[in-house]
Amino acid sequence: MINSLKLDDLQAIINQGLNNQFSPASMFQIKRLLIDIYSIAKVENIARKIEIPKFDNTVYFDIHIDDARRLYKAILNYPDLIYRSIFLFGVQGRRKAEIAYLKWSDLDLKNQRYFIRAENNKARRLVSYSLMDEHIEI
Repeated sequence: MINSLKLDDLQAIINQGLNNQFSPASMFQIKRLLIDIYSIAKVENIARKIEIPKFDNTVYFDIHIDDARRLYKAILNYPDLIYRSIFLFGVQGRRKAEIAYLKWSDLDLKNQRYFIRAENNKARRLVSYSLMDEHIEI
């Protein structure tokens, strides 16, 4: 059944989604799903050849410096230490999954570093960051 689909059919699905105002990022996720389906089916993975236009999914937002200071102060005064530490990782720019999958073994308090394992970050390699003084205190 899956063998009856051609690359042109899959490309048409993606193009139709783009024409119906779905974002390129959404269509990229559909492509990823199709690639996985073809991998499971153990047939030629034509889904890898689907073309999606380049897109920038960067989201910009402005926060006034006074608001940023109030937010940081609120985080530092948050009563639950675990959540306070999680929020501080977020302030450093860590992604949700990077924070969620941190283990105690990823922390090196002696050298004031923490590590995001390859399987948990976008770069797909072990990366190291400095711990904030507030993290060490917590």
